[in-house]
Amino acid sequence: MNKVETMVMALVFGAVLPIFLFLAGWWSSIGLVSDNLIFIIALTCLSLGIVIDILFLKEWLRNVYNTNWKLLIIIFLFYSICTFGFFMGVPVFNLMIGIMAGIFVGRKLYHDKKSITQVRCNIKKTSIVTTIVIVTISLASAFFALRDPMDTARNLEGMFHHQSFSITTLMIIGIIVIGAFVLALSQYWLTKTAALTTFNHGKHNY
Repeated sequence: MNKVETMVMALVFGAVLPIFLFLAGWWSSIGLVSDNLIFIIALTCLSLGIVIDILFLKEWLRNVYNTNWKLLIIIFLFYSICTFGFFMGVPVFNLMIGIMAGIFVGRKLYHDKKSITQVRCNIKKTSIVTTIVIVTISLASAFFALRDPMDTARNLEGMFHHQSFSITTLMIIGIIVIGAFVLALSQYWLTKTAALTTFNHGKHNY
């Protein structure tokens, strides 16, 4: 890997453990300790993750493209859930995680020296996985939106400044269905395009 690629991989993979331990420390402390200790515990867990990265990340990055597919899927799901939560249930931002997955898979397939048939097969599988995940996330977003359709309608009306008519529950369902369909198609295409582009770029430049 070149320096830029190594830095990106270090950022993406190195952030997993500190973020996970921070969130685990935070949420597992709620209700068990006083409020002023929750942040201290979370920061301690974050620091532990950073220390582990310092000790082991460099060695792991040397073989990052040999990482087991199951572990890669777990990391992808982790970032997908974090993104979903960070953007308060708006699934469109999860497209970025699918693109990142495509870029990584493209580089992995290039380094693995796969045949073109294997490359196409793996990219297709990756695109299907990212599409299934974003559909699942869209369903989760729909669940939260339909828990209180009146509040969701008010938020949409305020967002688009619609004062002439009210947004009904049926309209919300229509938006959800169309939105999920568009996101699914977009995610499949974006993941596939990112993977193929990265794979071909590697062939032409390395």
